[in-house]
Amino acid sequence: MNGNLKGEFDPWFQEGFAEYFSSIEVDGKEARVGKIPSVDYMILQQLGMMKIADLFRVRENSSTYNESGDHRSTFYAESSMVMHYIYDNQLLSRVGNYFDLKENKHVPVEDAIQQAFGMSAAQFDKALRNYVGSGRFKYYPISNPASISSNTYTATPMTAAAGSAVLADIHLHTRDYQDRALSEFQELVKSDPKNATACRGLGYAYLQKHQFAEAAEYFNRASQLDSKDPRVHYYNALLMVRQNGFGSRYLPTMTKELETSISLDPTFADSYALLAFAQSTAGNSAEALVTIRKALAISPRNQQYLFNYANLYLANRQPDPAIALLQSLRATDNPQLAAEVSVLLGQAQRFKENMEEDPEIGDTDTNTAEKGPANGPVVVSAPPTRSVSAKFLAGTLTDVDCSTPPAVLITLASGAKTWKMKVADRNHLILIGADEFSCVWSKKKVAVNYFETGEGEANVISLEIQ
Repeated sequence: MNGNLKGEFDPWFQEGFAEYFSSIEVDGKEARVGKIPSVDYMILQQLGMMKIADLFRVRENSSTYNESGDHRSTFYAESSMVMHYIYDNQLLSRVGNYFDLKENKHVPVEDAIQQAFGMSAAQFDKALRNYVGSGRFKYYPISNPASISSNTYTATPMTAAAGSAVLADIHLHTRDYQDRALSEFQELVKSDPKNATACRGLGYAYLQKHQFAEAAEYFNRASQLDSKDPRVHYYNALLMVRQNGFGSRYLPTMTKELETSISLDPTFADSYALLAFAQSTAGNSAEALVTIRKALAISPRNQQYLFNYANLYLANRQPDPAIALLQSLRATDNPQLAAEVSVLLGQAQRFKENMEEDPEIGDTDTNTAEKGPANGPVVVSAPPTRSVSAKFLAGTLTDVDCSTPPAVLITLASGAKTWKMKVADRNHLILIGADEFSCVWSKKKVAVNYFETGEGEANVISLEIQ
């Protein structure tokens, strides 16, 4: 789905799609697609069903989707049944109409159901209950290609430790299981110090926790054990960004690591996405646009890539396509991304106005600054005027002055230099790593995106507590 569909889809569709294909059976003659696991029937019989309109309203930040328990079990089982019902009744094209009505034309859920499926939400409820109650469904047998032969591939036995490392890596990239993954990797490395996958995974787990020294240690061990692992090279580059931003001192090494990662795995989208910002920072904005498009060609639904794409358009002094991309992202269910989209959209619109007032602005050099959270680079910078461009800085927060609310003046030490940075409104600051701004913070490791306003002075765009 990620490789073939563009746009954002509701959780019921994404999870129902995954559930539909999770039951594939394969033997020596054929694959069977679309069987309904008996557990889905049992869950809905025991727990009951949601109204279809309520199911369609669930979002990624809804408690039904995120909390463990009966509601979540019902959501997954019913999403699966809806997808089977859609496939069995050849309604997939109508699903496209539904999303067009709801997302692009902002039609309410009940009205979108009526217009797209030709029945009311209540009628859809009845049809789905009858479908589930019948216990009958279609599945699709697909013959195995005649060209498949054991001579065309090789198979290598997997050790128990290697299998455990793969499972731990899956846990590491699953929101509810990351702490479990850290423990699993620690045990694996303890029992098998030469397990390259475990070393890589443990390094990434430490990177997620901003324990950079430990991350560097295990990435180095993973590199020595397997120098041809594309993800290790990507993680090495990501570590440099997390620690130092896109400073010119690190750009050559970072770029080399990313290019190596891509040469080892040309389908690894994250490496293209990060390389694009390295290229932009180095002044190659046009080349960066080409690179980010390669990431989107691999994963066209990745909202973070689309956000980055908008930033790179701005770095290339093309506000119109940047604004179009950002407007398409305003409906995201990700609260943090929505805030960043809002900020960047305002900056892009002001930049366009400045360009219209003074065409020479479009001919000046601008840079974007970047920093990367867990799921890839988040960029919150744009060239708002001819003379000011956004930058990135990591350092230690030494003082917070809240004497003129809602504005705040923070003092930040980075290397031998001390900065005085102004936060216009602490209640509307993009804040990462903390629930709310605190006036008593001191000696905190932080990362900021900012506009420089003078020698050692700046206005803060975003603040990350590390």
